[in-house]
Amino acid sequence: TYLSLADNYFTGSITSQFLKMSSLQLLALGSNQFHGHVMDLFSGIASNIAVLSISRNDFTGSIESFSKLKHLEYFNAAGNHLSGVLPNDADVLSHLQGLYLNYNKLEGKIPPFIGNLTYLSELDLGLNYFSGSLPSTFGRLENLEILHVQGNFLTGSIPKEYSNLSNAVAMNFGMNRELSGSVPVGMCRLATLET
Repeated sequence: TYLSLADNYFTGSITSQFLKMSSLQLLALGSNQFHGHVMDLFSGIASNIAVLSISRNDFTGSIESFSKLKHLEYFNAAGNHLSGVLPNDADVLSHLQGLYLNYNKLEGKIPPFIGNLTYLSELDLGLNYFSGSLPSTFGRLENLEILHVQGNFLTGSIPKEYSNLSNAVAMNFGMNRELSGSVPVGMCRLATLET
């Protein structure tokens, strides 16, 4: 089942009546004025949801766990007011292909477990408050095409393992200010990167 309420002027919190539809696999709520704690949304939603888009709304709170969303393939929460650190739910997110958390207030270190999400092709963590170093585990993401971590507070150098991202077409490390060192030579040889 597919339900889209995207690109409207809906307001208020999301009621649980339609969230609990057992056949609901895609829910698009983007570009509205919905609000509420993101975990309240997670707790009410059908567990077999594969695509969940809540981008450009007014959801708040921290993502404490993805444990209810074991079949999640795409999650877009860009442009909300999410805060706190990301949970270590690698085993739950094993089907994830796209994760978009840009334009929020997330903080702490970028969890290394993301490097274990072997199906991940698009990852956007840009314009948050992430700090610390870039996880070297991202070098394992052989299907990764897009990596955006710009506009955070990341430090250190770009790990040499990123030279293994042979399918990457776009990587954005800009506006971190504290990234330093040399760019791995292997990244310059990635044939798929767009210039």
